[in-house]
Amino acid sequence: MSKSEQAMEQNDNQLVAHAEALQDLLRYHAASGEMRNHLTPEVIESLAASGLFRLMKPIRFGGTPTDLQSVLAVTEALGVADGSAAWVVGVAATGAWMAAHLSDDGQQEVFGGTPDSRIAGGTTEVPARRVDGGLRVSGRWSYASGADDADWAAIVATLQDTPEQPATPYWCLVPADEVTLEHTWETVGMCGTGSNTFVADDVFVPERRMLNLASLIDGAAPTPHDDEVYRMPYAPVALVGILGPLLGMGRAALELVTAKAEAKAIRYTIFDRQSESIGVQLQVADAALKLRTARLHVCDIAQVTQVAAHAHTLPKHIERAAFRAQSSMAAQCVISAINILVNVHGSASFAKQNPLQRIWRDANTAARHAGLNAAIGAEIYGKALLGIGESVSPIV
Repeated sequence: MSKSEQAMEQNDNQLVAHAEALQDLLRYHAASGEMRNHLTPEVIESLAASGLFRLMKPIRFGGTPTDLQSVLAVTEALGVADGSAAWVVGVAATGAWMAAHLSDDGQQEVFGGTPDSRIAGGTTEVPARRVDGGLRVSGRWSYASGADDADWAAIVATLQDTPEQPATPYWCLVPADEVTLEHTWETVGMCGTGSNTFVADDVFVPERRMLNLASLIDGAAPTPHDDEVYRMPYAPVALVGILGPLLGMGRAALELVTAKAEAKAIRYTIFDRQSESIGVQLQVADAALKLRTARLHVCDIAQVTQVAAHAHTLPKHIERAAFRAQSSMAAQCVISAINILVNVHGSASFAKQNPLQRIWRDANTAARHAGLNAAIGAEIYGKALLGIGESVSPIV
């Protein structure tokens, strides 16, 4: 192992240790974050103080040296305690990675003030008009996880220079105080993410804060710096950031149910302890294997992407198509495992004071993210396997 690899491994271990050190605090505040519909100030401050909002940011601006494995490990560790907090960190890391492809002037503006600046945004494509030095846009962008505590609003605006040409989408950053935040996030799961709606009214976006979205998705966005972590396509980066929290929630459910099985009886049976029942043993093993399967899929996405980046290339199309299918498969494995564990634990799972009910709600909500659509993921991969060129999603 080279010195740089040793340093990266040591850094990864420190990041995970920071995340694990926050688990008790996150558990304590999880219910409050759920009631508030966004993370508590104490959680935000603790995540920032631990350097977890520096993931994927350029080192020259105080960012933490990271790769996809780091993001996965950190968000999984956070997800064991609170899926919403883990999700906000994962999404913020993806936003930082995207902003690291801006011009030097753009990066200086976004990252220069503080390495703990946070980006939240939505992906709805809204028509804009080109003006001197940039664009102007009015619109709404929903599902902006972490929006209440964001310094920057990420929005997608489209420009159509001529009627004959298709509109070109641009990923844009706007100071959060230049947009309005509408609290539209009223859900039964992942409440603490505060995935609310940014509203812009004729906001100006300079060119230095604009990126061609198609180039970014393809891993072809021009960047003034050649760090390995930025030589990747968008999809695996974004997917790992939201799958880590799901893996953590699955692990938390397994740990909770197996711990309780030592003392919990099965009503109307001969079993004074669940752990003595072969039926319970089989179900727990099934759930654990599903979680292991999910993790192997996500680790494969991260590893294949990083190996390609290290070789100054991109994953092949068939590999990127597989990522979409693997991601949705991983998500389905997690919620299947959690559903099994809830069945094992029984109706006690749904007591308000039992964290298992929040894990169940959060995981089942998170797994329905559009990027984790199981049918679409399978279709993308199936078409690639059969050599069918038709694309049903731009994000591959």
